[in-house]
This record gives sequence, structure tokens and C-alpha cells, in this order.
Amino acid sequence: MTDVSMAPTAFTRYTAAPSATSKASKRSSKTKRKMERKVGSGRKGTVDEEEYLLKSVTKLVARWAATQREVKKLLPHLLHFSEQHRSSGDALQEDMRSFEKELADAIDEIWTKPVTADNPTQEDSWASRMLEKEKEKMIDPLMRVPKPVIETHDWGIQLLHAKQ
Repeated sequence: MTDVSMAPTAFTRYTAAPSATSKASKRSSKTKRKMERKVGSGRKGTVDEEEYLLKSVTKLVARWAATQREVKKLLPHLLHFSEQHRSSGDALQEDMRSFEKELADAIDEIWTKPVTADNPTQEDSWASRMLEKEKEKMIDPLMRVPKPVIETHDWGIQLLHAKQ
């Protein structure tokens, strides 16, 4: 065969074609993004569901803080208008306080460690040591997602409650 009849190639006799195993082990950026979307979706029944829910509660706390600032700006303006506006402001303030309490209670309930009963009489066998190693590998989502902190400054107006 002559060189003209052969298909052109980037390889010489001194270079080796990449093997199928090395090519398969590399992930493309498209595949990586797809995997990240799967983890971030929080689909029910997946291993990432609990972590997704914890992150969602953390985002809720951040949105709560932004809403709290908006209500703090709005309440003084409701005092200047009619009695109906004043009562709406009072109802808004009361709803915000009750939601703040429910949110704080839910966060405390979610981020409390469950009580586990360890079995101290279990014998030290190879199987028990391997089970402990497997438990160490599985990181609790509560350890990965930090507990959110609700800002505790006073955002309400005391004038709304003075009339009662």
C-alpha cells in the first residue's frame, strides 16, 4: 500500500491511540453538569433528598430575613393612613411574629441530633469493624448543611399594640 491510499491519521508509528478505558473514565463537562443537576434536584427517594431539603430550609431562612426587612420598612407607612391600614399592619405584624416562631421551632426540631442507642456489649469482630467503617463513610446531611440562624432583632412596631 502506498501512503496515498491510506486514510490520513494523526498517529505515527511512535504514538499510541488512547485506550477505550482511559477515554471512558474522563467525564465531559456536559456529563458533570447533568450529574450536578441530579444532585440538586432533590428527587424523592434519592440519597440527596435530605440534604436538598435542609438546603431548602436554609434558603427559606434567607428569604425570611429579606421579607422581615421589607415589613420593617412597610409598617411605619401603614400607621399614616386610615384605621383599616393600621389594622392591616397589626395583622401583618402578628402573622410575621407567628411565622417567625414556627420557623424557629421547625429549625430547632430539624437540626437536633436523634438519640441513638449504641450497643456496648457487641463483640469486636471483623464484621462490626467493617460496619463502623461504612458508617464513617456515610456523612450525615445535618453535618454538611449548617444550621441557619434567624436574626433576632426587633423589626416590629410597638405603636400598633399600644392601642389595644
